[in-house]
Amino acid sequence: MTAIRTESRVAEPVTPTAYRVAAKRRETSDSWTLDLEPAAGDGLPAFLPGQFSMLYVFGSGEVPISVSGLTGGRGKLIHTVRAVGAVTRAICDSEPGDQLGVRGPFGNSWPLAEAEGGDVVVVTGGIGLAPLRPLIERLVADRDRYGAVCLLYGARSPADMLYPSELRTGERPGSRWRPRSIPHPRPGAAGSALSPSSFHRLRSRANGRPRSSAVPKS
Repeated sequence: MTAIRTESRVAEPVTPTAYRVAAKRRETSDSWTLDLEPAAGDGLPAFLPGQFSMLYVFGSGEVPISVSGLTGGRGKLIHTVRAVGAVTRAICDSEPGDQLGVRGPFGNSWPLAEAEGGDVVVVTGGIGLAPLRPLIERLVADRDRYGAVCLLYGARSPADMLYPSELRTGERPGSRWRPRSIPHPRPGAAGSALSPSSFHRLRSRANGRPRSSAVPKS
């Protein structure tokens, strides 16, 4: 059995730190959002938008999961997880009060500083909105640093869209929130949900050209 550190000092990268499931809510038929808080002390060092953690479940294993929220308070983490394998199913089966092991932060963050002063277009679909949520939260929190902000989000059906209440209330001055439900294509249908030409038309509607369309640097 893998030990989980519970004291307040920062754990070594190889040692999971104990986090308690503080809240759980269902997002779609196979996805849940878990609010995690340190079981003791301040938890892990601060995460940045775009980074991920390793989530560990006793008896099941460990998987990398992107952080999907950083606004819960000191040391708290939010993860939206889709149940697609043994470990992710075990994570989604966790209930408030259960403990998970967490390691991190890992990976690079979104280059938000490079986008300052320009327009920002965020394009994603399905569960792909989860790792972009901290980025969107930061864009909204630091709204005066950017030009027009546009979110284009597609899903197979309205029931497959994450965070619907946030999408409905996400309108901000100078922002363009574009949640769109994309139905299942007909058998044999050609084409993509978002073609390059439609993406360039979307860019041209913004107030000026987006300065950055970068992804986290590897």
